Formats: sequence, structure tokens, C-alpha cells
Amino acid sequence: MCIRDRHGPGEVTFVEDVWAGGGNLGPSIEYFIGGLEVGNMVFMKYKVGDNGELVDLPIKVIDVGIGLERIPWLMNGGVTSYKYTFGAAYDFLKEKFKVDGDQEVWRQFAKYSCRLDVDEEANIAKAWNEIASKMGKTQEELKSSISPAKDLYICLDLSLIHICRCRRYAVCRSRWSPYH
Repeated sequence: MCIRDRHGPGEVTFVEDVWAGGGNLGPSIEYFIGGLEVGNMVFMKYKVGDNGELVDLPIKVIDVGIGLERIPWLMNGGVTSYKYTFGAAYDFLKEKFKVDGDQEVWRQFAKYSCRLDVDEEANIAKAWNEIASKMGKTQEELKSSISPAKDLYICLDLSLIHICRCRRYAVCRSRWSPYH
């Protein structure tokens, strides 16, 4: 099934923003489908000087990012990308932790979760209350209903980070260590 068939035009959103990282920054366009940021384009224009001033980059580039783990999510129409990104690990931990996770709650919550960005939302508690209200729940009910699956997702994210670190360390060790 085509992505277009699963997600109508009203679910595709483009957001103008500014992205900064690694000492460079520039205007960006982020694109979302069904509430999930699928990717972005950053028009790298400046570097941050020693005194915090913006200095024109001598070579300007467009940094295009796309979350490749998100493509299976879009293609399969799941509530989150975790099932498709982590596959067997997701199934194993879900069974091990006995997490069922109310998929309908997550489907509703996903539309609003971007409001919980601490870099962009001045009052997170108020945002939680507004989201819960839109979903017909109290803040406590909402947090309680998403908490088991959220904790599972955190475990999966941390597992991936540690696997990548271990692999990078093993590669570095095998290449540069005088003992190997």
C-alpha cells in the first residue's frame, strides 16, 4: 500500500525552523507525516564564532536528514516506529516486561507529543494538561496509560546506543590497539 493511501494530504506538515548543532546553523524545513518527523533539510549558512557571533560559512551546504527507521513505520502504518526498527528485540522485551501498551492511546497521543519539546514549550505541565484534555483524560491518566510502552521504548533506544558504542569501541580497539 502506498504511503499516500495511508496518510492523506492533511497529515503532511512542513515546519520552518532553525537548526543548530556542532557549531553550525541555518534555516531548516522539517517535514512530518501523521505527527512523526520524517526528515529535514538544513540550509547551513553560519558558524558560531568565538564570541557567539554568526559568521558566514565559506561553503554553504544543504544537510538533508531522513530517519530511515521511519520509512518502515510509514509503510506499515504502525503507531510508532519501534516495532519495525527493533523487530525481535521489541517482541522479546514486550513479552518479557508484559507490556501491552494501549495502541489507540498511542495513536491519539502521537498527534500531540511534539508539544512536549522542552526546547520549544515554555510550560510543559500546561502542555501535558492540554494534551490530556484533548484526549478526554487527566494528565495522570494519560501518563499512566503511556508509561509502560514509553519505558519499553526507552529501553530499546538505550540498547541501540550501547550496541553502537560497543561496536565502535571494538572497531577502534581492533584497528588501533597495540595488543591486537
